[in-house]
Amino acid sequence: MLFSRNLSWLILSLITLFIFSGCGDLELEMQDTRSVVLKMNFNKGSPSRSSQITQDEVSNHKTHLIVALPYWEQLSSNYMNYYNSFFALELMNPSENQVSLEIPLNTQMKIFAFIFSDEYTPDQLISGVSGVSYFGESTSFSIGTNTHNLRLGVTLQSAGTANENGNEEDNTVTIDPGGTDSSAPFIDQVTAVTSTTSDSTPDYTFASTAAGTITYGGSCSSSNTAANTGNNTITFNTLSNGTYSDCTIKITDGDGNQSNTLTIPEFTVISSTVETFVIYETTTPTRSGNNIVYSLDNSSSYSDSELQADGVKIGYRMEVTYNGTDYYAETFFDAWDNITLSSLQFPTILNGNVIHRSVDNMSVSSNYPTVTNTSSTIGRLEIWPYNYSATANSGIGGNSSKYDFDDTHTGNSSYGSMQVHDLTASQTVMAWNRHSSSDPDIGLGNNPDLSGHSDWTFSGASSLGGLNWKFQILFQR
Repeated sequence: MLFSRNLSWLILSLITLFIFSGCGDLELEMQDTRSVVLKMNFNKGSPSRSSQITQDEVSNHKTHLIVALPYWEQLSSNYMNYYNSFFALELMNPSENQVSLEIPLNTQMKIFAFIFSDEYTPDQLISGVSGVSYFGESTSFSIGTNTHNLRLGVTLQSAGTANENGNEEDNTVTIDPGGTDSSAPFIDQVTAVTSTTSDSTPDYTFASTAAGTITYGGSCSSSNTAANTGNNTITFNTLSNGTYSDCTIKITDGDGNQSNTLTIPEFTVISSTVETFVIYETTTPTRSGNNIVYSLDNSSSYSDSELQADGVKIGYRMEVTYNGTDYYAETFFDAWDNITLSSLQFPTILNGNVIHRSVDNMSVSSNYPTVTNTSSTIGRLEIWPYNYSATANSGIGGNSSKYDFDDTHTGNSSYGSMQVHDLTASQTVMAWNRHSSSDPDIGLGNNPDLSGHSDWTFSGASSLGGLNWKFQILFQR
């Protein structure tokens, strides 16, 4: 029979591995499984009395079948129900009170025990026999490559037999995979956080062999600080958008014993709840000397690493009142590599900030009639403190005879440009130029004066003016 051949092979293989590795360290080539020693302590008790099974009583139960099964299996006294799903099984010699099993790593499972009064061979068990005296299961558990010890309780119940008080018998089985200190709790992963999640408070589930207090490490924390034996689901405190690879947990039981430290697999939060932050703001379109007059400078509240985190967007917003109407234009786009807070400061001769680049996934939102709103386009930034020429040199379709989205700064003098363009629409979204003048160039959309320049250069007093003007540098996460 197929089952007979498989079982005989499995038992011979397990015995060979047990003799080879014993209770010592595992060989390096054993990547996916581990040999564990199950030490069986038959301490019987009931709610109404306490007693202990003697060695003679143990010997009277001549066949002890120990099976490692998936955690979702439901216990019954019919051991034949599990021949198609076991990870490992073995017969234990009652005189030794221990058995070796080769079980998979990082897999949730249970130990089932079936104790027979008569002696049976593997072939007889495959054929199906009656006579199970006791049967029971452990709590769900798993072992990892760093597992050194583990204790599990197995409650045995009588198969149709009760004690004189009508109570089921219960016993304790201790599982010890070769460690010397069997008192420390062990924890292992059950359900990880999805690798990319829009939930800023994601759940994580782990299993513990003991109750205790949870300690968090790395960038993750939670108000869940108590662990129970078995599966535990924790909810992390609110996480910002970004990638988390350093989060850990461990358990300390009531006796002060610490578990292994469990590293939570890397995951990325891209929350649908987007927060917008103002980094810099000015409401004065004319420099004071060579300096920009800041109405807000919140840069000390953030860090370069926050700007460089996954999913962050940089934004610009300009507001102005023209002919009695309040107008605005706002753009957001993907942050570029190695972006810094200082590089986003308003440009001056002193800081020499130049941002002359195309940007991806730029959204445009505006109530100005000639600005094209879009959720995604290619943007172009022309930001510097210097003079500039109309020379087009970026190969993006600029006009060398007109100032537009493809100009060239000279690297000297101080005219200044703070322009955002929509390349797809060949359109200026917002422009603030001529920063030292009392009549700066301020415009939204393309300059409607066809004799002038689309980016509002030299428009001065004929531009939209400076009433209620504001320019903000933003980021989203």
